[in-house]
Amino acid sequence: MREKLALTTFKFTISLAGFALLTYSLLSIGWANAPLGVGLFLALLLLIAPKFNITLPHFGATLSFSDAIIFLAFAMGMMELAVILASIEVVSSFLHLRRKSVPIRWNMLPFNIGMAATATGVALLVIDNVMPALMDSQPDP
Repeated sequence: MREKLALTTFKFTISLAGFALLTYSLLSIGWANAPLGVGLFLALLLLIAPKFNITLPHFGATLSFSDAIIFLAFAMGMMELAVILASIEVVSSFLHLRRKSVPIRWNMLPFNIGMAATATGVALLVIDNVMPALMDSQPDP
């Protein structure tokens, strides 16, 4: 009973944190200044990207092109867009797997979206805030 409560609390907390980061990203992206065409293009790519996978021999793992699109948004300096795209990618992958008859429960979708948004958001916050401080502390050659 205690483990089930802890798991439920964890799922709820991650989902809530992820949706808070997603909401923050949607509100702070600066839609007037954002390159809307680039964002829509990347979002459309995410809808078809889960269909394209590379299976790594000898590892039993599969790489998806979806992660590359999220990294591209980050590399272009669009941090909020990366969080939004990570959430879209989860929904797209979820729907693609459901079409392939993979047994995934619908109640896992909010947790998965929250987990993707939280992981992407925390990674971007660390890179934005910690990396500059580390780079400043390095001695110049």
